[in-house]
Amino acid sequence: MWRFVIASIVLVGALIFYVGSQKSKGSNNPPAIGAQKNLQAGDIFPANVELELVGGKKVHGSDFRSHPLLINFWAAWCGPCLHEMPSLVAVQKEYGPRGFEVLAIDMDDNPSEGSKQLKQKIGETQLQIFRGTDSPVQSLFDISGVPFTVLVDKGGTIRFAEAGEADWMSQEMRQKIEAIL
Repeated sequence: MWRFVIASIVLVGALIFYVGSQKSKGSNNPPAIGAQKNLQAGDIFPANVELELVGGKKVHGSDFRSHPLLINFWAAWCGPCLHEMPSLVAVQKEYGPRGFEVLAIDMDDNPSEGSKQLKQKIGETQLQIFRGTDSPVQSLFDISGVPFTVLVDKGGTIRFAEAGEADWMSQEMRQKIEAIL
C-alpha cells in the first residue's frame, strides 16, 4: 500500500515538473524563422520573422522595432473581420503619426483577391496588408480563428493576443493601444 502511495506522489511530482518546464511564457529567446511556437502575452515578438506584403516586398520583424504594433489576422470571407476593419483603419489614422502601425495579415488562400475584396468593402486604406497563410508569422501564434489580434509594445513585448472581433476605437481598446505607445 505504501509503495503505491509513494509511487503516486513521485509520478504527480514528475508530471508537475514536466508541465512547468514546458511553459515558455516570458522567454526572451525568439524562435527561429519558421519555428513553431505559440507566442502569448509576455513573450517577445521575434525580430527575425519574415513578413511578405501582398505586393511581394519582404520585411522583417526588426523593421518594426521601436514601433508599437497591432497585428491583425483576418480573411475576406470572415464577416467579423470585415466588420472590424473600419476601426483598424481609424486606429492607424489616429495613432500612425505617433509611430503606431497596424499590420493586416490576410489569411485568405489568395491574399491578392482578399485585398481586392477588402478595398471593395471599405475603400482604400493606409493598412499594410501581408500574406498570412503558411507564413512564418502565422506559425508563431495559436490562431484558433479569425479575427485574431496581437498588440506589441515598442520594446517588442506582446501585450495582448486574442481571437475575436473588437471595436478598436472603443474606450477599452484605445486604452490598450495607449498603454503600448
